[in-house]
Amino acid sequence: MHINLIILFYNYCKNQTLSSLFITLMVECILILLFYFIITARIKSKFFRIDFLTILIILILLRLLVPIELPFTVTVPAPIIMNPVAVFFDYEFIEGMKITYLLLFIWGFGCIFEVAFYVKRLFKLKELYRIILNNCKYGKVSDFLKSYSGYDYPVYISPYIPAPMVLGFKKVILLPKTLFSEEEISNIVLHEIYHIEAHDIYVKQLIKFITIIYWWFPPIYLLQREIDLFLELRADSRVTKQLNYYESLNYANTLISVRRKISAEALPSKLFSTCLLSENKKVLSYRINYLIEGNFQKRTGKLMLLMLLMVPILSNSIILEPCYPNSSLVEGTFEKNDFEYIIQHKDGSYSLMIDNQFVEISDIHDESFDGIRVIKEK
Repeated sequence: MHINLIILFYNYCKNQTLSSLFITLMVECILILLFYFIITARIKSKFFRIDFLTILIILILLRLLVPIELPFTVTVPAPIIMNPVAVFFDYEFIEGMKITYLLLFIWGFGCIFEVAFYVKRLFKLKELYRIILNNCKYGKVSDFLKSYSGYDYPVYISPYIPAPMVLGFKKVILLPKTLFSEEEISNIVLHEIYHIEAHDIYVKQLIKFITIIYWWFPPIYLLQREIDLFLELRADSRVTKQLNYYESLNYANTLISVRRKISAEALPSKLFSTCLLSENKKVLSYRINYLIEGNFQKRTGKLMLLMLLMVPILSNSIILEPCYPNSSLVEGTFEKNDFEYIIQHKDGSYSLMIDNQFVEISDIHDESFDGIRVIKEK
């Protein structure tokens, strides 16, 4: 039963998405490296800003979630590239057991392991939350912000919290038991509110879900590692949206001041990084750089954004397929265009007219005969 399910899944992948997946992975390598280069090479932030990075992230995630051919996709024979790939995946190392079946089994087993590890993290997070609840001072956003008209999110202050952060699913702002100035606490709380209202925790969960699926694809871990920086920069862009350049510099100075007052590490453990929104020293340095350059108030050029939007269209326009034009494997075979029509005999059997002769058909429902005209025998 399980072997049959694996074979069905393999046939679906082979017929629908094997070549698409191959192209997707090549495109994703380029896009993820582009994202990493832009977000970490500070000088590039002058040309590629938050709106560009946001669209780039969306394109990366969509391409990974939907690695299939589109209606306008053109199939291009590529025997040099795809033939060795097809031969490798179709190789039977044991009779009836192809390399593809083995890889699918490993893929599935790896996904199960990643899910189990993620569930373990959730239990750890639940334990952390219990400790915080038992050792915290309760408050609300309105206690820290004057003339605040938004949703009054709960705020927990605890000595067990090393740095300001958001407990995502609970929509709770966590603050360390540190003496902050009125301006510092105001900027901190505003920043964390934007994390909640932008649903950043769900972005992290989506990244985690994709990482579980593509656990064997190394670039996905580069994306997962840098997504925190992107989310912090996006929250800063919303906080400083209505500020002028000098007010933004003052906000940056506040970040530095806050950092000096809190613990050296933003998270008690990497086990909680999936469900908590926080930062570290590296993230802070990039945030300060963006604020100094004043890029949060700027937008990427429309031509640059248009070029980026063309990436998924161009990457889906061509699919490479294996081809054996002169192989002995195709001698004596026919293409679908050679099929003329099908005769349905009175006894319920079927025959195919091809090359001016009838050939008996054992399975009329085979997809090879889709669209072929059927004539009933009189």
